[in-house]
Amino acid sequence: MGLPFRLKLFQKRLQLVARQRGESLQQLADTRPEIAVAIGPSVGDVVAEYLLSRQFLDLAQSSQKVYRRTLDRWCKDDKLRSRPIVSLMRREIEATFAELT
Repeated sequence: MGLPFRLKLFQKRLQLVARQRGESLQQLADTRPEIAVAIGPSVGDVVAEYLLSRQFLDLAQSSQKVYRRTLDRWCKDDKLRSRPIVSLMRREIEATFAELT
């Protein structure tokens, strides 16, 4: 078992603890700083990192414009921007992008 698997397992356990307490991962992280590090970056952090990445910068200007506009609209909601990326469910991401298109 490598570190990535253990980290994923730990993150799943954190999600379970948060659910049992009736809290979000962010609420749990707010009370325990060591958990904030374990649950990883926020949605806003990941988007900001992507916008500075070589993958994004290598896109055509027209594509960059569309991607940036979509991601900016997606992150406009402060609750979403500050959420840990691991707390997002696939259906939430798909629903959000469906609304944007």
